[in-house]
Amino acid sequence: MRNLANYLRTKQPELVADIPADELSDVIHNGIARAAKYSINWDSSLALFLAFMLRTAPNFDEHPKIQQLLSDERMEPNARIETMLAHTTDKDWREVMARYDESAW
Repeated sequence: MRNLANYLRTKQPELVADIPADELSDVIHNGIARAAKYSINWDSSLALFLAFMLRTAPNFDEHPKIQQLLSDERMEPNARIETMLAHTTDKDWREVMARYDESAW
């Protein structure tokens, strides 16, 4: 988890600049738990998952198309996040942001 916090602080500082360390820890724990539902467990894939949570919505994975891609058992779980990125549109991401659920944090 420390690696993920360091990654976010150094590589995605605009996403976490206003988040205190203790809250970031909670965000990371929540993101790991959400990603685990899709068997995502590599640090690199988790970092992307967390970045999507922070950049768009903490519940981005509930969007029907995204959920389908992240749940596709024909793909290796940690490859699904890249596939999701390749197969989503600006419209999908606008829908994700419109469905932002603060309680998902």
